[in-house]
Amino acid sequence: MDRFIHRDISWLYFNERVLEQALREDVPILERLKFLAIFSSNLDEFYRVRVPVLHGLRRLKKKQNRGMKKLNDDVYKQVKKIIGRQQTKFGNIISQHIIPSLKTEEIYLFYNEGIPRQFYTEVEHYFEDYLRPNLQITTLEHLSFFPVNNILYYLVVGSAGTMHVVNLSNIPRFFHIKHAGGDYVFFIDDILKAFLPNALQLNGAQGIYTFKVTRDADLTVDEGLGIDIASALEKELAKRDFGLATRLLYQSDFPVDRLTTLLKTIGLKKSSAVRGGTYHNLKDFFSFPVKRGELLYPHREPISLIAVDLSIFEMIERGSLLLHTPYQSYETVVRFFDESAKDPEVNALYKRI
Repeated sequence: MDRFIHRDISWLYFNERVLEQALREDVPILERLKFLAIFSSNLDEFYRVRVPVLHGLRRLKKKQNRGMKKLNDDVYKQVKKIIGRQQTKFGNIISQHIIPSLKTEEIYLFYNEGIPRQFYTEVEHYFEDYLRPNLQITTLEHLSFFPVNNILYYLVVGSAGTMHVVNLSNIPRFFHIKHAGGDYVFFIDDILKAFLPNALQLNGAQGIYTFKVTRDADLTVDEGLGIDIASALEKELAKRDFGLATRLLYQSDFPVDRLTTLLKTIGLKKSSAVRGGTYHNLKDFFSFPVKRGELLYPHREPISLIAVDLSIFEMIERGSLLLHTPYQSYETVVRFFDESAKDPEVNALYKRI
């Protein structure tokens, strides 16, 4: 048995432990939804930062190429299997545990379900009055290339022999209705799938499917002498949403011919395509519209270490400060930097390793 676990495999095991927090019945149900969101957000970041190295999309140093490529190929195969298993686990948790637990609190999250007849008129009004005027629809028929933004999710609609891409970036993810003491929550995806076929510009729509693209977003900053680190970091941050695509995540029943056309139009290889569930970007559970205090952890204010009548430096002169966030306020650190920047006797700040 190997004594060490590869860093990326270990990271995925950590993220699975995050996912398993959503199974804990001693955790308030709305907090369990947040753990699903954290898992989803973490996985996006993994595809943005680590997969480009493993999948050979980012160049390695020449001396490392041969050995590292073999190692990365092996690890990448393991990564794909682990992520596939975790995504299946995610789907089981939400359908078999989270949704039933929400129902016991009279919170009804419609997941892979149609819109009930009793809410149809209200949901249709929401589509016509708010969603439809804000839709950004692009027809791919005469485009040789279509740029897809990073981590945003899209709908692909087939209509009259062509394909349309609907950008959903400016639209809230959920629609919330309070009715008879209960909370009813709908994915915007499902509302659009129900009413887009009747939209004038998409008359005769046939089949609506979701997808999103994740791009390489690792930061490479030269820390050599004479380099302005802040400026270099700023430039790298500006490029995070325009890196090479590491994944196109698509709905599992996405037709093969349309997927091929989509990959060609947005300039991706078939190897970048990853089959997923019906819903993407489930980090949007962070914005779940039901906010009941009794179903969340109680709010606690962090303890402040700052003395009103003393500066940070005066406090340090009296003794060392041990800061333990989030139980103690991070404002202490912010104030330390602020006072350091204003103090004429401070020339530089550095971290002792």
